[in-house]
Amino acid sequence: MGLKAFRFSISWSRILPDGTGKINKKGIDFYHNVIDECLKYQIEPIVTMFHFDLPAAIEQRGGWSKRESIDWFVGYAEILFKEYGDKVNYWLTINEQNCMIYLAQKFHTLIIPNGCTNELKEIYQQNHHMLIAQAKVMKLCHEMCPGGKIGPAPNISYIYPMSCKPEDMIAAQNYNATRNWLYLDAAVWGTYNPIAWAWMSECNITPELGPDDEEILKNGQPDFIAFNYYNTLTCKEEDGTRQVLEKGGDQQTARGERGMYEGCPNPYLIKS
Repeated sequence: MGLKAFRFSISWSRILPDGTGKINKKGIDFYHNVIDECLKYQIEPIVTMFHFDLPAAIEQRGGWSKRESIDWFVGYAEILFKEYGDKVNYWLTINEQNCMIYLAQKFHTLIIPNGCTNELKEIYQQNHHMLIAQAKVMKLCHEMCPGGKIGPAPNISYIYPMSCKPEDMIAAQNYNATRNWLYLDAAVWGTYNPIAWAWMSECNITPELGPDDEEILKNGQPDFIAFNYYNTLTCKEEDGTRQVLEKGGDQQTARGERGMYEGCPNPYLIKS
């Protein structure tokens, strides 16, 4: 087929069946075989470290809701860098973190603790834990894998305004901020996007930050951004007149957020 690169995901539970602790040598050997076979044919392996699949043992301990999840992920990453760092030049941290977050209630990609009274705040707290874990892992990669490159892999859909009406332009800025820039600004600049943070503050869903978290984010410094890109989205002003706002059936469906934006079709583009 003439392929020059192969992106694949390593399953955390194949490496660490309990999420932490004892390493599964069969899992380690499996991915050595995959990587070696790629290199045999001059195919560049591009490794995704986490693709929605927490080990069941980690889920039972609370998953990303626990601050300890940061250390769990870093420990897993350290094993990968030690085993494969001399063979793999390109690493992706977390696949489509933004979809895991803004579709968490529909896709069930996160574990919501029993008795949670503010589900969205919990979701964005888990998002924060992932951002901190990602930043620490990117720094660790640069320390353990000289010459290795690493970056995030979000699902990006650029948002267009339905018209040049100022309210529609603002709506598009709002949607881009909460769907795209929240994740990219934190990964690349090491700061939270101000529009996204203002929206979270208004909704009382801002995450609690640890004393060193701002510095950790600043020290992440990815080498590149990997885009999972399917299509654009279009939106208009959300003026409060709609009784129900569409929340979207998948990661590519236009959605709505009260006071922020209302998703709508783009009349100038055909759909496949």
